[in-house]
Amino acid sequence: QIEEYILRIFISINDKNIFPDYPGKKFFDSIKILNLQLKELGDEFGLLFEDLPYWGTNSGFYFTSSRWKDYLIGFEFEGNWGSSFFGGIRKIDNNSPRITDKSIGQKLGMTEEAAPYWPYWFWFEENYSNWDKKLIGELKNGNFLAVIKKHVERMLPALNELEKEWTLPD
Repeated sequence: QIEEYILRIFISINDKNIFPDYPGKKFFDSIKILNLQLKELGDEFGLLFEDLPYWGTNSGFYFTSSRWKDYLIGFEFEGNWGSSFFGGIRKIDNNSPRITDKSIGQKLGMTEEAAPYWPYWFWFEENYSNWDKKLIGELKNGNFLAVIKKHVERMLPALNELEKEWTLPD
């Protein structure tokens, strides 16, 4: 809890531009840029971008659509402080219908075993799996955004198709 409190102080300092520089400023500035880029990417595909704080487990960002009732495209950290980054198709909640994990795995060539909230997921390649200083440059130059776009483009048609299959009649 104390780490989260300290992080919130740094975020507040950054938002109010109290100090011209401090430890972590480049990271927070890069995250702001990334969020703007991800919002634009969502707009490009007709999706809504939602982000969670980039610390703690189960934090990350998502793309949703009014067409999707039960699933979304998500990118999360399994570990704390930007570690063990993965992406995939995530259930919105426990009330989402149970799907045949094999169907989505087959459509997208899944190599991992399905998880309760993630019928399809994958680990990010080493350059992007743990967010550290070297990733800041990737955030600024757009390389990371290109990787996210590639994954969204790959998952989007499958999710649209599968969401239709999974929708239960009223």
